[in-house]
Amino acid sequence: MASFQITYDDFSGGQYMGPRSTNQPKNTWFGENVTALPNGQLIPVGSKLVSTVTKVSSTASAAIRDFILIGDTSFMFVSYLPGSTSRMTKTPSIASGTGFPITSVNYTLTGIIAGKVAYDPSNSPNFYYINTTGNIYSITQGGSLTLVSAALLSLGLTNMAMYGYRLLAYGSSSKRLYYSDTTLSTWSTANYYEFTGNILNVIPRTNDLIVVCDTGVYSVVGVLGSSITIQLIVPGVNVSEGMVDATVVNRNIYYLDQQLTGAPDGRIYGLNGSSSQPVATMDLNDVNTAQAESIIEAFRLSVLNDGKLVTMSKVGYAYVETISDTWARLNNTEANSSSTIAKQHQVATPGTNSYNEFFVAAFVDDTTNNIFIHRYIYNVTQITNNDINLQPGGSEGTSAPTGTVTLTEYWHSKPFTVKEAFVQFYARPSYTPDITVGIKPTGMVDVYSSYNGSVSVEASEPLTVGTANANNASITQRYHVNNAAKGFGVTPYLTFTNATIKRVILNCED
Repeated sequence: MASFQITYDDFSGGQYMGPRSTNQPKNTWFGENVTALPNGQLIPVGSKLVSTVTKVSSTASAAIRDFILIGDTSFMFVSYLPGSTSRMTKTPSIASGTGFPITSVNYTLTGIIAGKVAYDPSNSPNFYYINTTGNIYSITQGGSLTLVSAALLSLGLTNMAMYGYRLLAYGSSSKRLYYSDTTLSTWSTANYYEFTGNILNVIPRTNDLIVVCDTGVYSVVGVLGSSITIQLIVPGVNVSEGMVDATVVNRNIYYLDQQLTGAPDGRIYGLNGSSSQPVATMDLNDVNTAQAESIIEAFRLSVLNDGKLVTMSKVGYAYVETISDTWARLNNTEANSSSTIAKQHQVATPGTNSYNEFFVAAFVDDTTNNIFIHRYIYNVTQITNNDINLQPGGSEGTSAPTGTVTLTEYWHSKPFTVKEAFVQFYARPSYTPDITVGIKPTGMVDVYSSYNGSVSVEASEPLTVGTANANNASITQRYHVNNAAKGFGVTPYLTFTNATIKRVILNCED
């Protein structure tokens, strides 16, 4: 009998995203509510319930038309169903790790907001929206409302966007893209560009404007109102339903295959030029769960301020890029949105001075009719980010999150057992770390079953952090897992709170 060790000491390879059988890179791990720090260590991040934004007592539900994050303050634009009123809800200090829940401020809008909001980062007022009658209004961050124009009444326009020095207005039942003058205050029914199909989405890029129609995807180059060139870059037969909420990173456009109805395939697609291909695949268990419970808009795709992607399911599963092609998975079990109502959840679009340590999502609770805002921490550089006071939190309050991680499966040339495990970790002073270590033997030779399945063995011991850890010294804990079932392979897993995992070593015997 010979002893050997299996060591996991670098988790920077990233969490896997997609089928385990393909392209699994070195040091890949699968986890929930955990992320890898730049130095290759693991930290539990969880999701933080920021606040109960508002309670709807007079209507059945609500639709979140748009959601924008500026600095550490979010601005949510909501229509209460069946269309009695609309509000802008301002929630400050989302970056703070203390003082939850946060008190929000509601500003009642004039008319019922019809769709997406235009954000102007260079001037005040900052937001523009069009209501269901076609009136265009502006509203400042402080809630000051102004009627901008009534020129586009009864044209079926619902959404607004900002491109260059002009505002745009469009709708899914209109083929015309209307634009303002450079003062953003003058509109005319004569100022528009007409496309061959109804306009589903417009996506401003640095050098052109992408217009997604049900007949194809077009690139608009030039100066609106002066001289432009319109070019078809994607034929109509290749337009995916998910392009209705596509997002852009640099020159690339990203979208899901299905957005409104239909079964999502779990892939995120990228459109580079006129070529579209999958760039990432979510875990199919999450996709199936979201599809089973959320028929309308099962997933939402957005972009973070540093160009990374995030996709959020209506039932709470989130995948977010930490570095290019490396993803963290977060899970919010409190998400409970309607499966038959659109716009029940949104990921905040980053505006000026927004942070990249977290993203923010809003959910309409179908049971209580509350709207919840959740802050998801995913890109911290240490346990406490002193720059903006980020504290990884759990549920409402300041409780610490719990993360779970499954490490890469290891196979050996002979049957073996795991006798004990060593975990090297860091913990903050005055916080009690809690770590459970488990193993799942595979390819077992000592247990008979119809499928030769694996068993799970866990070990957990009380941990204390002494004064020696005052300067964040490392601690090594020994776990006596000591499984008696021999197998050719083993998969270790950990559940941990108030700890940063540096290294995991399995002491084995064949």
